[in-house]
Amino acid sequence: CILVGALLPAIIKVAVTSGNGVGHVFVTAIYVTLPLVAAAALLHFPVAWLIQRLYRRTSFSEALDDYRKQINCKPFTGPDAIHPRNQGLEALTLRRLWKHFESFILERNMHFVVANIVTPLTQSKGVSFVTLWGGRRVDYFVSHSWGTSFPHFVQSIQCHALSKEGPTSWIDAAYWICSFANNQWNIGAELGSDPMESAFALTLTSGIKGVAMVLDQEVQPLTRVWCLFEFLLSSREHLELVFVTNAGVIGDDGCSSFDIALEVGKKIKSLQVATCGASSEKDKKDIFDYIISELGSLERMDEQIRALMAEMLMQNLANMEKATGSLVDRLGQGSATVATVYEERF
Repeated sequence: CILVGALLPAIIKVAVTSGNGVGHVFVTAIYVTLPLVAAAALLHFPVAWLIQRLYRRTSFSEALDDYRKQINCKPFTGPDAIHPRNQGLEALTLRRLWKHFESFILERNMHFVVANIVTPLTQSKGVSFVTLWGGRRVDYFVSHSWGTSFPHFVQSIQCHALSKEGPTSWIDAAYWICSFANNQWNIGAELGSDPMESAFALTLTSGIKGVAMVLDQEVQPLTRVWCLFEFLLSSREHLELVFVTNAGVIGDDGCSSFDIALEVGKKIKSLQVATCGASSEKDKKDIFDYIISELGSLERMDEQIRALMAEMLMQNLANMEKATGSLVDRLGQGSATVATVYEERF
């Protein structure tokens, strides 16, 4: 209708001028314009997509495209390649991810990273982030809250890797991190119908080296029921579980930052498992039932967490005293040297 309305004045004018009749001129006009209309209809969407891509391209979308080019998939081989125990992410890959998007992430947390980085990177294939790179045999399981600052999280993992694997091997340490190891496009399958069938439990019971619980000053992981489940299962499997911050592993020889450890300890002192939350009420009930079946009560879980933190704080205090004593000795040696020089001169 729009086309006819637009052409009608021209058709009448041509018909009057040429004397060929309105009908004849109209049919001729339709034959001439129809291919043009068809071509415009076919090209509309690709041209619109191209314009959007050229003129609405952002620095963040460019960063995503640049990162895609860096991905070099080296899939884990073997019959159990898809098992959660083989969905480890190397510490160096994690650090490089953060550094690549650092100017966009700032102090944002894992919720931002998954929604804006993991999701678009994995959307076309519908797989986990780890699958893009190819999984590694898991060395350590990471228990954490998505609400923790992502820079704090990455720095904490690096501190743990350095502590456990040393300055030359830390980059190869492989970590199971739910946000990267789980397929966010099929999260129901990762959680299973029961906590013990989840990817979390399957990893923790697969003979890994240990567990790193990433804590900030709000001790957010210990307010989430899934982290409590991981804590309890780690204990049942006799796995070494350590609390980690961006200052180091609490209680480790290399961590003498007592203020952070003390702040975390204060939070844990008032912690009550019964008040912890979960995004799913079913998950919360199932995990609370599991804790009670294993320990007899939720209060016993409180006691276990406090006992472990007390042990780590004592070790951290010993490390601080050792570091302080060493510094005092060096200062004392310096004072003795100055006194000797003074006596020799005067």
